[in-house]
Amino acid sequence: MTEEDNDSYAQSTTSCSKSRDSMPNRSSFTLTQPFISGPTEKVNRGIPVTVIKETALKPEDLVIFNHTLPIGVSIGFSNSQRNRGKVLAAAFVDERNGLLIEFDGKKGDDWRDNPAVSCATTRQLLEDTVLCRPAGPLVGFDMGPLVLSLYADFGFLASNAIDIQSVFSPDDRQELASIKSALGEDTPGIKESRIEGIFKTQFYEHEDRRTKIELASRAWIGQHIVAECMDPELIDTVPAIDLHKLDPAKRAIIMKLAIDALRLEQLKPLVTNHQFTDVSRKEDDKVVANSAVYKHKFRGEKSVMVAAQSQRGTYYAQGTIVAGDGRAGVVTTAHNTVIDTTSITAIISEGREGMTLADQKRAADILRILQGRIDPSATSPFFANIWTVPEGGKLAWPAEWAKEKPTASCNGSLRNSSPSVNYKLPPLNASQQTAINHMLSAQGRLVIVQGPPGTGKTSVIGTYVTMAVARPDFKGLWLVAQSNVAVKNIAEKLMSIGFDGWKLLVAAGFHDGWHEHLYHDPRFRGHLINSKRFFMLSNNKIPLFTKHIPLHTLIIDEASQIEIGNYVSVFMNFASLRKVCFIGDPEQLPPHGEEDLQDLRSIFEVNHLKSRIIFLNTQYRMPPQIGEIVSSCIYNKQLKSWENHPIKDASTACYFVDVTDGREEKNDSSWKNTAEQDIVIKLAQNLQEAGMKYRIITPYEGQTSMIERRMREIDGLSWEDKCFNVDAFQGNEEDFIIISTVRTRSLGFLTNTRRTNVMLTRCKRGMYIITNRKFLEGPGGDCLVGEMLDALEEKFGEQIWMTVDEIQAGQVSHL
Repeated sequence: MTEEDNDSYAQSTTSCSKSRDSMPNRSSFTLTQPFISGPTEKVNRGIPVTVIKETALKPEDLVIFNHTLPIGVSIGFSNSQRNRGKVLAAAFVDERNGLLIEFDGKKGDDWRDNPAVSCATTRQLLEDTVLCRPAGPLVGFDMGPLVLSLYADFGFLASNAIDIQSVFSPDDRQELASIKSALGEDTPGIKESRIEGIFKTQFYEHEDRRTKIELASRAWIGQHIVAECMDPELIDTVPAIDLHKLDPAKRAIIMKLAIDALRLEQLKPLVTNHQFTDVSRKEDDKVVANSAVYKHKFRGEKSVMVAAQSQRGTYYAQGTIVAGDGRAGVVTTAHNTVIDTTSITAIISEGREGMTLADQKRAADILRILQGRIDPSATSPFFANIWTVPEGGKLAWPAEWAKEKPTASCNGSLRNSSPSVNYKLPPLNASQQTAINHMLSAQGRLVIVQGPPGTGKTSVIGTYVTMAVARPDFKGLWLVAQSNVAVKNIAEKLMSIGFDGWKLLVAAGFHDGWHEHLYHDPRFRGHLINSKRFFMLSNNKIPLFTKHIPLHTLIIDEASQIEIGNYVSVFMNFASLRKVCFIGDPEQLPPHGEEDLQDLRSIFEVNHLKSRIIFLNTQYRMPPQIGEIVSSCIYNKQLKSWENHPIKDASTACYFVDVTDGREEKNDSSWKNTAEQDIVIKLAQNLQEAGMKYRIITPYEGQTSMIERRMREIDGLSWEDKCFNVDAFQGNEEDFIIISTVRTRSLGFLTNTRRTNVMLTRCKRGMYIITNRKFLEGPGGDCLVGEMLDALEEKFGEQIWMTVDEIQAGQVSHL
């Protein structure tokens, strides 16, 4: 939004000084809204808005809200990384007046029991007079997260709070959709771009005039559409949020679910610089660009800035981009500006990615709980057993579930489980048999299996499937994971053992134009369902499948990567669910956003369930010399290595390559190391010439994409499905792994033990770590890579080091 936009609807604003300490307790401005044009006084009236610090709030300031008309409310969040998601201010606006309150930052609800707290009187006043007003509704967009944010930060309780989207656009919860639905889709005078602008970030800064205006504007437009489009009698029929009706324990649970989702949403970037290739022009002068990186693919419709180079320098054109099929995005420039496609240097989209369908379902279910329409514990025993600590520590299940027939245990000889099929099942160790027994048992409805790298998690799943479907009382089994690749790996395991009674649902957005090569195996024919509609359990079309294959048992792979709030909608909406098995490893990749938010939990971090975890204790993938180091450093020496592994300890299975001239360099928001790229690519050529299967892993997207791009340009060098960042390669393996550590001055990624654990545990026969020796023997030694170096040097000495010259000479080892 430009300064001209600001000036068009805010006048008489006091100036703000640079020091917050010197700011006045009060200031004011007049809000003249530019979002809806029309002849009526209500849309043309200037709204006086008082800006006030909470400690200066007085009873007379709230007299303006002594009525029963709707009051609009909105909140503004901190944009700092340290306080992301914290409420800094709230605006309350009716049809004539506005009040913007800036909070002093003291978190918690200790003011209730301690009148000496400086803000106690004013917070109680605000709650009694406005948030829990005796009569009349409080209205706002996304009211569930809004009132829970006020509760989380300041202990405020709200009542008679109306969620605007649930009234006007319960399916499409976009603010603009609600406004257009309320006023009428064809109503002239709705300024769409300006409305979208005030909802873009919802951040607040004390010294930023624009954020004050946007905060008050969001509250104004909310009360306006409710006051204008709903009769008071109709308002009374809308389920309202009343936090008093939730007991404190349940209120805390729902608060955590909502706030975690909100904070994750705020982590999404506001601006994306898309890497692209193959720019062309259509007959209608629209520009078509193909995205180069899946992470930054074109999605939906976005505003964009297109940069192009001319003889006079760089110029920019605004426009929109709409995602096409596969990698394509179609750019339409404003005012039909014609751009030479060969000169385009950047395509930058603005605005966060929209909520996923799963996120929308989660938000809708939380809202239903807040509105008193469902009780999560009564609706789902799984919710009750996970989010609350059962009395006596024993999980409780409905009595009628106990009538289901028990099944036989696994004894290691499983072919008799289905006499008509001779499956190619792998031999099982004792810990794997224990896991399968628990998965098959009708007694344990919730099973948690921890599988460190290479311990045969997919073998456990495959064996379990063959036994489960052979049961006479088999009702339906769904296998899900956080990633499409993990689900594909399960399908490949089922194919390898000869089981073909399955279908694989894949999102078209993942498959088309991006990852078709992952599904070229002819054995996928007849099993693969590639659809734009059916790809996650939260999809509204999934009942078309569950009607034929009931969701009776749910197996969740990569469960350690899934924040437990993501299960809410599954538990709330599938009454047929009787058993859930979580499989993962809390020592590998965490839930998305955990590094930023610090307090996200997977099922493995739920304290009262930790005693139920079954540990798979033998790894078969890595050479034992590597496995032993990982066991000692990560798994408290509880992880054994397969004694018959073909790679013995006669010589090192892990080489470190010293790139003395390597330097870490910033690459947009990522990192790269050009000298390490050179050695990675040369080593890849050496391994390919020697007929050795390999993959490349780097911790940074910038390094990964540049290595792949350079490999593409080398004739005869295989590049497809070769280069990965760490997150994309969990669950995968290869004979030989090449790792580029990138960093040479500071640890960066290497401080993350969980991700480094993934990086170092992918090889079946050997590993090459491309790094800087001086760095690893100095500041870089305080990490898992450094610990592995110390252990291998102690065992093999200088044998573990290779030089750049040896790699350039075509060597792959000292042998």
